[in-house]
Amino acid sequence: MNTKKYWLSAAAVFIIARSLVAFLFFGLIFDSVYDQPINGMRAEGEELFGPAFLVTFLWSLAFVYIFAKGYQNKGIPEGLRFGLLTWIFYFVPMIVCYWSYFELPADWLMASLASGFAESLVAGLCVAFIYKTKNSYNHIA
Repeated sequence: MNTKKYWLSAAAVFIIARSLVAFLFFGLIFDSVYDQPINGMRAEGEELFGPAFLVTFLWSLAFVYIFAKGYQNKGIPEGLRFGLLTWIFYFVPMIVCYWSYFELPADWLMASLASGFAESLVAGLCVAFIYKTKNSYNHIA
């Protein structure tokens, strides 16, 4: 495994996909959805950012590790496909289970699914872009 590309990709996924895209969705696009008080959720200002930061960073490391182990040198389509699969196998079940077990509004469900979709695709694009080679674009996914 290319260590330099691994750490660069993990940083890109963490900073761009998991932080900036999440902020865009949670803080701007769906701000009204996430600002409504929900039973069982921490009030604004009472969030625990330390554990969230840690597991988000670990998620980024795992995302890149799995991508790198299955890397096929197929360029951006490979990153989009991996992002889509991540959304299907990670975000969709997690978010739907949260919605199923907790009293969360339907707009929270839809906003979270949309945010997870964007995060997954951007993460896949970041990793594919960093791992690409000169011949990456001569293949079809």
